[in-house]
Amino acid sequence: MASILQSRIAGYLWAVLGIAAVTAICAPLHEHLTDTTVALAFLLVVLFVAMRWGVWPGRIAAALGVLCFHFFFLPRIDTLAISGPQEWVALAAFFITASTVGHLSTRERKRAAEAEAGRKAARLLARLQAVVAELGQMALRSEEVGKVLEEAVALVARTLNVDYCNVMELLPGGEELILRAGVGWKEGLVGRVTVKTRDSQPGFVIRSDRPVIVEDAAMETRFVLLPRLLGEDVASAMSVVISTSDGPYGALGVHSRLRRMFTGDEVHFLQAVANVLGTMIERRRAQEALQKSADEIRTLNAELEQRVTARTAELQAANKLKDELILRERGATAELEAAREREVEIGFRIQQNLLLDQPPADVPGLRVAALTVPSQRIDGDFYIFIRHQNQSLDVIVGDVMGKGIPAALLGAATKSHFLKALSDLMALSKDGKLPEPREVAMLAHAGVVRHLIELDSFVTLCYARLNVSTRSLELVDCGHTGILQMHHSTGLCQVWHGDNLPMGVREGEIYDQISIPFEPGDLLLLYSDGITEARNPARELFGVERLQECVRSNGHLEPAALVEAIRKAIFAFSKSDRLADDLTSVAIRVEETKLLLARNETEIQSDLKQLRRARQFVRAFCHSLPGSPLHEDSTSALELAVNEAASNIMKHAYHGRTDQGIHLDAEAFSGHVVIRLRHLGDPFDPSAAPPPVLDGSRQSGFGAYIITQSVDEVRYYRDERGRNCIALTKLRNP
Repeated sequence: MASILQSRIAGYLWAVLGIAAVTAICAPLHEHLTDTTVALAFLLVVLFVAMRWGVWPGRIAAALGVLCFHFFFLPRIDTLAISGPQEWVALAAFFITASTVGHLSTRERKRAAEAEAGRKAARLLARLQAVVAELGQMALRSEEVGKVLEEAVALVARTLNVDYCNVMELLPGGEELILRAGVGWKEGLVGRVTVKTRDSQPGFVIRSDRPVIVEDAAMETRFVLLPRLLGEDVASAMSVVISTSDGPYGALGVHSRLRRMFTGDEVHFLQAVANVLGTMIERRRAQEALQKSADEIRTLNAELEQRVTARTAELQAANKLKDELILRERGATAELEAAREREVEIGFRIQQNLLLDQPPADVPGLRVAALTVPSQRIDGDFYIFIRHQNQSLDVIVGDVMGKGIPAALLGAATKSHFLKALSDLMALSKDGKLPEPREVAMLAHAGVVRHLIELDSFVTLCYARLNVSTRSLELVDCGHTGILQMHHSTGLCQVWHGDNLPMGVREGEIYDQISIPFEPGDLLLLYSDGITEARNPARELFGVERLQECVRSNGHLEPAALVEAIRKAIFAFSKSDRLADDLTSVAIRVEETKLLLARNETEIQSDLKQLRRARQFVRAFCHSLPGSPLHEDSTSALELAVNEAASNIMKHAYHGRTDQGIHLDAEAFSGHVVIRLRHLGDPFDPSAAPPPVLDGSRQSGFGAYIITQSVDEVRYYRDERGRNCIALTKLRNP
């Protein structure tokens, strides 16, 4: 009201002074000025006063202007009488102009003030929302409730510009509250002082379960304000409830020594902060409950393991006694049969563990699958996969003459000589350049040829090196079947052969290699003669032509499906459950190479306390990517998926053991990010996992469900080193 009066008084003064100034200036010059010019001068003063100070100062200016105009400038000068119609019209025009302009000016000033108030409110709301978002991120990153509460009260106090801010925690029993966190209070009060729930402001807020605002503390009679309970002075206050699913945790309050009004946005801001704190506290309680449950499960598992161990020992003792009685009765024939069976079993393990490598599952630009079907339980077919750092892959497919354990042992020896030859040549390389496949083949042949000749045996093989960066294949064909290439662009199938002798035929053999170009989409197949020499009941060979037709018909399939289709075609052609020779095939699909932008790796222990390290590893990698980092939502989702995958490995693959290792590696490409977790625990079969039940009737199954919902692709497989691998892929935002 005072400002309005001051503004109007200034307007009246300007009205008088403006009319007086125009009169003083125009009166001496009246003879040189027209009446219209003088009237316009008075009208300008009226317009200026009405626009600046409103209607009533404008009307005063209009009245004074008309009177001065009549008194000093119109005929019958020195009189105030308004006698003619024109003079009344002029007076009316002055008044109407002053009123209209005053109203318009007042309305525009009011609109401008309202617009400015709206902009201030929007800026305040944006700032409050940013503070809530910052606090939410802080609560998500930190696992210490006390630290988050301290940061929250400091943030709220700065944002609302108040003298005090506090979090009061409701103690067990509900009779007292403790000052858990706060700013502005005397030293030593936080974490120690308690107040009664019954008569205090925080207790009233918790009982009413709604925000409580005190604009004038002197008029408050419902309760005693917290600062006054603690000997502090306060004029205004606001408090809200911190709620959780288990009931109220306590109250969040702010207090000001100066009297002030809290806006609706400020109330909503304080309640939003309380909601974030309640969610954080509830999440922390859930984590503690989960940890407690995990500890109980480990204890139960340990007790169960002890009982199973004792019972197993009893059963083993009984079975041992029974086996001894049976072995005595069987005699020498049974002992020989058992020895032979053990020999076969050892040979089978030799083949599976020493002769057949696991096809690599994560070679950039290549998808690989392999399959072998022995004609007996043990055979001499083998294949080797060797990855190099320069985006190349060595594939060796070999076939030892003969069958059974001798062939398997020769295959293992040949494989060992190749690996040793490659290692020796790489050690001798001064510039780190890979030795050529023919050099490796010649050195390996020199080491094994005399043994093969003495044993009257030989080995056929194909040694292929695929270089994805140069899109070329270097092939050494040692009397083998060659390599079949299906061109993606034309669908043409072509078989490439070398002219080298098998290994073990003669000493000093010189091995040559040929270079074969390939393109993305091409399919490469290495195979044994057990495929092309399979016969049907009419003694017809399956042959290369049928193999090419089979590849053309199934070339659109994934490599694993293709080798399985070839196997089915061979058995369908032969019309027999047993083959005359071993069947081995390796299929390789060439894909577009994706440029690796960044890579990192780390190792954690199988302890639930290590989950934080895993999450930090993911977040640090995603935030340090070249160019733009991964979007925050995608980073959080990938972080959650890795947390769930690592937790499942610790609980299920390692059965709660905390002394095992989990290897994490991260790779970033232009369109996606891949995190892999590798371990040596029990494998996980996603097809055997039941889907989660969302009605709460069963607790299991949520881990795998959360993982699939958090990332764009999940793969479970065994890598080339025999480790179980979980690959999580998250697409990058364009």
